[in-house]
Amino acid sequence: MGASSSTANPSPEAHEQREQETLASAALALPLLRAAFTRTAADAGALPDALAPPRASFRLPGSPPPPHFHDLLARLGPAIASLFSADGAAAGDAGWVPFLRGFNRCCARVSASRSLALLLRVYAAACDATGAPCGVQFQPDEGGDEDGKVVGELAPEEIAAFLWMCWVMTWSGSAPKASGDGGDKSEEPVVVLLPDVTHLVLSALVSAGAVADDDGIWGWKIPSGGKGVKVQEFTSWMLSTASGLGNCLSRYVQDRFRSLVADPAEESSVSTVNTTFDTSDVYLLTRGRAWAIALSLRNKLSEKFLSASVIGMDTEDLLYRSAIHGKGLSRFWSGVEGYNGPMLILLSAFSKGGVENVDSNRRWVIGVLTEEGFESKDTFYGSSGFLCAAHPIFHMLPPSGMTLAYHAFVTPDSSLLCL
Repeated sequence: MGASSSTANPSPEAHEQREQETLASAALALPLLRAAFTRTAADAGALPDALAPPRASFRLPGSPPPPHFHDLLARLGPAIASLFSADGAAAGDAGWVPFLRGFNRCCARVSASRSLALLLRVYAAACDATGAPCGVQFQPDEGGDEDGKVVGELAPEEIAAFLWMCWVMTWSGSAPKASGDGGDKSEEPVVVLLPDVTHLVLSALVSAGAVADDDGIWGWKIPSGGKGVKVQEFTSWMLSTASGLGNCLSRYVQDRFRSLVADPAEESSVSTVNTTFDTSDVYLLTRGRAWAIALSLRNKLSEKFLSASVIGMDTEDLLYRSAIHGKGLSRFWSGVEGYNGPMLILLSAFSKGGVENVDSNRRWVIGVLTEEGFESKDTFYGSSGFLCAAHPIFHMLPPSGMTLAYHAFVTPDSSLLCL
């Protein structure tokens, strides 16, 4: 009694706003989102620009970037912005609630399969706008799913372009101003080397049966053409092997909005010395391998490997490398003794190509990741951990409750890193 009817029964609009704000605040603080909304609401092109990656010249070591790749990145902002206009804004409604709807569509917590479908939708939209080849298609879902069903087939080079796009989205959160983002457009953009993703593409192809011959993995390179992978099979591979891709779009949108409202003085303080990204991989933990490991992990170590995938391995983390510290168990234990934190050991060797000689074309890299270091004991070393194949194909084997036996190998090259 005495309470107003408007207080007791809020309007549907007020109820939706409260619901959308509650959902959005779980990802970003509402004051930050309001600031981003204010900066993007006045101009129709402001939101696509805000969601575009920083300016950079991307290339592969010793070769130009993939065809259409820079054009694809140029359409990334508009492709993501179209998700914001899917619910009402297309009809001219550019208000706060439609903005929140779009943000929540990208960043609200949903199933991994739904997040990956949305990421594929962004990739397909960017490809369509640039004329780049893309086998991803969407069919109306009889169950009423607004995003539809993802179908089609991806060729190996399309998988590589998709993975590189996702890596650029990760990279953009680490160097928001180093590439001239928001700065003087007349400046030359920073040169960024894309990581090698061959081991990931090959992993997806093998998982789908597109590469069935064991001999076919040695010396394999991303072809122009070749047998593709159905989108459903590719999604299954991502869920099982690279589940971290499910966070790619959400993380990217949040990073771009943070960069949009950040203090320019603070943003410009990023050291361009550490963000040129024009360095080649010289360690067994290449940026591509670090990224693959990061995508496969679901714990705090993922962030450590994400950083290594962008700026390269921190040499201060290197505990032991046979080429530097010498081979043998005594050298090995002198480097690792007393360290009980997370640790990655990588081993590189060659398979025999004949009776006596090794085949230099059959080089492989395997690894062990443990969260509690190593102990020198008679029966086993340390705790359970992950086993991974890192080259030529990537595959991570998580601990299954059984204690793994670790042994020290003397190989042509081995590295051990603290994390």
